[in-house]
Amino acid sequence: MVTLRRAARLGALSLAFGLTGGWIGYLLLPERAPQAASLPRVRVRGRPVDVSADPHETALAIARQYLREHVTITADAHSLERTREGLGARRRRSSRT
Repeated sequence: MVTLRRAARLGALSLAFGLTGGWIGYLLLPERAPQAASLPRVRVRGRPVDVSADPHETALAIARQYLREHVTITADAHSLERTREGLGARRRRSSRT
């Protein structure tokens, strides 16, 4: 009879610890946050960038666009308007391509 009581007490204690551990584990689960899972909005030089696109191609497009922008250089009464590429700006050829 003593061993049956002891086994029942041990079983009840194990069940209590198991339920308590499961309850604590459930409480420690992270909250669902669908807003945090959305992609961030990225802007380069004031223009939106598609984050889901290929990063290398996106960087090349931004560099090409930067080189095509017009710049005005003014000295005294003279003014010169050229693209950055026309003024000698170049993008470096990366060895990673």
